[in-house]
Amino acid sequence: MKFLGLEITRVKKLQNVGSTHTRDFFAGIDLQNDSSTQMKLSTVYRCVEVLSNSMAKMPFFIVDTSTHKKPNDLQSKQIKYLLNVETNKVLTPYGFHKVMEFNRLYTGNAYALIQSNMLGQIEGLWVLNPNSVIPKQLQDGSVVYDVSSKQKGTNTKEITTTRYLASEIIHLKGFSTDGLVGQSVLTYASLVTQNLLLQEQYARDFYKRGGRPIDIISPAKGTPMNMTRVGLDGKPDTINGKNDYDRWQEQVIKINDGSLGGKTVFLPTEAVYEAVPQISMKDMSFIEAKETGIRDIARFFGVPEYKLYDGKQSYESNEQNAIAYVTDTLNPILIQYEQEYTRKLLSQEKLLNGFSVKGNLNAEMRGDLGTRSDWYTKTFQIGMSSINENRELEDLEAVEGGEQHYISLNYAPIDIHTKWWEARVAQANDSHLQQTGGQQQQGGNTSNNKSKK
Repeated sequence: MKFLGLEITRVKKLQNVGSTHTRDFFAGIDLQNDSSTQMKLSTVYRCVEVLSNSMAKMPFFIVDTSTHKKPNDLQSKQIKYLLNVETNKVLTPYGFHKVMEFNRLYTGNAYALIQSNMLGQIEGLWVLNPNSVIPKQLQDGSVVYDVSSKQKGTNTKEITTTRYLASEIIHLKGFSTDGLVGQSVLTYASLVTQNLLLQEQYARDFYKRGGRPIDIISPAKGTPMNMTRVGLDGKPDTINGKNDYDRWQEQVIKINDGSLGGKTVFLPTEAVYEAVPQISMKDMSFIEAKETGIRDIARFFGVPEYKLYDGKQSYESNEQNAIAYVTDTLNPILIQYEQEYTRKLLSQEKLLNGFSVKGNLNAEMRGDLGTRSDWYTKTFQIGMSSINENRELEDLEAVEGGEQHYISLNYAPIDIHTKWWEARVAQANDSHLQQTGGQQQQGGNTSNNKSKK
């Protein structure tokens, strides 16, 4: 369908986007759950930070896959502006992609609502709360998204639900078993993270007690368990309704949890102190077990250890790990972004003509100055890139005449080289014959002159 010569792909307009009454609708996810405890682990936090930063700084562009040229029409400019300059009135593209990737890793699903005007022009992408979105597959195979929200001025328990078509929602998934809903990587890594959390808790309690063992105070042999003195009036001697046993038990609890800060507690003669033997951290292989857990979490996220500031790898090893991180971890994630943006943001006409949204991994592969210089030199010499294309990667201005591509004349196909060599040989023979013929003619002229004399 076209209106005023423009193809209308979506006509639903989102009203009052970003206003106060839609805050819950677009709010970030609630961290008050088990996953929030996992996020307190430095390794988990760092893995999420590394991956979300990698996607946040990713530049996107539109390209014609048949000619590899970048289109310059109005729709292409609008989408490029949306993905690289301003995603919506609140978030920059960096902030938008960082939140989306965080949601994808944290909950297994990241959702964004596509805001379009009446002409079908996309005006913004708004992050949705993953907990408020429910994907559903209808009987005809199509997918819809039910989004719940709380409206301003209504009962907090009253929730309205709006249904959106799949073409109106950007949906990025984690690992999925059905292709409809993704699973968080923390779900599969829960066993490892729980072990690390127990180690953190043990270490915290150990240092809080000042390294002291766990204590037990029990009544002396023959002493009643209540250990309650009787006053002069014949009634139990209690303070605030607690007998001696209760009060001493509270003291022991405070000793064990470190609340007393290592202070000494005086016990009556009826009580017996006993320290429970504990296995030392060294015997428990505490450090080794923690290092193993860090490596396991890094494997779950696909993040090399050097990015977690762990390990003692060499520079060459880190360089190879960086390449593996881009090709094995980032590239599959980027492909999901590219495919989702392509089919949801581009018009049907552009899709049929082979246009696609692409992300540029050069931002992650820039490397050091020496590596970049070597790369630019090689790509320039074989005609793969021009001067201005290399300058663009370094954020430098284009120069006049810099669009020209060059190739080296030192290389040629084998058949051309054979013909060239045969021509050289023939030319050399001709030159030799000319020189020999000249010498013979010159010798003949000399003999004739002698005979005349």
